[in-house]
Amino acid sequence: MTIKPELHESITLRAVTLVERAIQRAIEAGASDIHFQSISRGVVVRYRIDGMLEDGDLVSDQVGRRMINHLKVLSEMDVADRRRPQDGRLFYEYGGRSVDLRMASVDSLYGENLTIRVLDRTASRLSLDQLGMDEAEAQVARNLLRNPHGLVLVTGPTGAGKTTTLYALLEQLNDNGRNLVTVEEPIEYDIDRVNQIAVDRKLGLGFAECLRAVFRHDPDVIMIGEIRDPESAQIAVRAALSGHLVLSSLHTGSTFGAFTTLVQLGVSPYMAANALVGVVAQQLIRKNCQACEESVEITPSMPIPIERAVFDKLVESVPKPRLSAGRGCELCRGTGFRGRTGIFEVLDVSPALREALAARASRSRMEKLATDLGWRRLLHSGFTRVARGITPWEEVLRMVPSQAEYDLAHDWTPELA
Repeated sequence: MTIKPELHESITLRAVTLVERAIQRAIEAGASDIHFQSISRGVVVRYRIDGMLEDGDLVSDQVGRRMINHLKVLSEMDVADRRRPQDGRLFYEYGGRSVDLRMASVDSLYGENLTIRVLDRTASRLSLDQLGMDEAEAQVARNLLRNPHGLVLVTGPTGAGKTTTLYALLEQLNDNGRNLVTVEEPIEYDIDRVNQIAVDRKLGLGFAECLRAVFRHDPDVIMIGEIRDPESAQIAVRAALSGHLVLSSLHTGSTFGAFTTLVQLGVSPYMAANALVGVVAQQLIRKNCQACEESVEITPSMPIPIERAVFDKLVESVPKPRLSAGRGCELCRGTGFRGRTGIFEVLDVSPALREALAARASRSRMEKLATDLGWRRLLHSGFTRVARGITPWEEVLRMVPSQAEYDLAHDWTPELA
């Protein structure tokens, strides 16, 4: 079938207009990602807002392909190559904001998909308090940074805000008395007085190659965007053991999973235990929409998706707990949620815990040692947000389902602001 020139121009113009609208809508809504997903009925545009995907426009296959091709041209990707996964990048100015759009394309069952990671470069970096840490969690995190050397890891799944936390920790250390060097892929924020090095795999510069070069520049503090492979893990641990404070992230779901992952990457348990001085495990939860939140009365008979004993213990231990939930409004698009905050496990590795790690003690033994020193689980951190009316029970349990069976043998009391 031959498409008439005027129809071709009309389809192209509509595709360009829809791309502009999709990007601008994502920026206005604070979306972290835009998905152009090929399905049997065409191409659907989806937005990840506050961690959840929401459907936008559904367009025909013809228009959808033009939209994807337009984005590939703008980000200097090969339009003719649809089978091979590709990456690209585009800087976009809108409403006085400079936004970095990171593109990735891949072929799928119904055609090509393209995903955009939206990074607002004009957004201010956050302090530890602004991340959502309560005072107790923030104080332990600050204590970790007082170590002259060692390895501090930030852990969590993809999209849990690990990079944002790394930058917040780095800001705490950014003074004139220390030389701070970062190795990142990509560099997300420019920081004054910090030597930031970008990984460029096309030039053969991975994390390991960049890290080896860093040591020739007299660093006091080294931030590694992510430990991904055995070589970068070994270099990070050796740097921590040789007089540097090293900050990095790991994809693992728990505090003690950080140690296990290091060992799985080939680091000996003894070296990993002696290098590790602290772990910040985190997850992001949605906050109640302040425009439509309502108080929820606490009654013994209220239905709640968690063990009754846990709920009763919360009521007993908090003098004036206040629960609330958003009913849904135009500002939150009917979801009842607007914005996200963090919940955290912040572990300061004590000498006794270091010995247990080196000896490959059981997880229950390590958790007992940590709890005796004031460490709190991720679910506990979530409880404090529920008690303050920041988020409902369902949201915490959605993000921390594996810890729903909380160990009631350890006493805990959520601290209210």
